[in-house]
Formats: sequence, structure tokens, C-alpha cells
Amino acid sequence: MKVTKKHFKVFGRECTKWIRFFGLKEWNIIAVRRHLDDEGALASCHADYCGRIANLVIDDDWGSEPVTNELLEICAFHEVCELLLAKLAKLAEAHYAKNIVEEEIHVIIRKLESSLFKAYTDKKYGKDKRR
Repeated sequence: MKVTKKHFKVFGRECTKWIRFFGLKEWNIIAVRRHLDDEGALASCHADYCGRIANLVIDDDWGSEPVTNELLEICAFHEVCELLLAKLAKLAEAHYAKNIVEEEIHVIIRKLESSLFKAYTDKKYGKDKRR
């Protein structure tokens, strides 16, 4: 499925919300819609840690994956979390534990998705938290 301007607007709005929430004011961040070379990725974070410049990218073609607001929102949250943890990723590049650190970054992001993000979206979409 193609990511439309309307979809991109949702992604951008959600990125802005989480950037503000986490206080990432020291970064120059731009949301971008373009093709990603990483097959299977719906979105990506490209950060220049030294220059504090980041692109939060949403792939413009999701193939057979349906483009929903909920999925756009989780993609935005995930990529902002990637930026939040960018320094760890940068540190890992120079050390033997690169794969371990990258894995742990995603463990932390998944925990944030299933706790913080879920709490916000359950409230937004009126989902019963007692399930």
C-alpha cells in the first residue's frame, strides 16, 4: 500500500508529539517520506549524532501491509525512541558489544511501546485496559 500525504501527516504529527514528550529539543529533526532500502522496514531513523540532525523516515510503499493510523503512530513512536537512544547506538559502534547494545535498544523500545505508547493509545482509542 502507498503512503499518502494524509498518512504522512499522521506520521509527522505523531513524531512531533513524542519529540516534545521526550524533550528532544537539541536535535534538528525532519520527518521524511521516501523509499527505504531496508527491505521490510516501514520506517527508519537516520541520525547524525555529532551534528544533532535527524531524519525520521516513513517508507512511501508498504507493499501489502495496510497503512492504518495506529500503525503509523507506532512507527512514529518507535523512530522517536530510536532517536532518544541514538547516543547508545553511536557508542556501540566503537565497541565490541555493538550487536548486544543494538538488541538492548530494541528491547527498551518494545517495553516503551507496550507500556507508555499503549497507555496513550488505549486512552485515545477508548480501549478497555482491564483486558
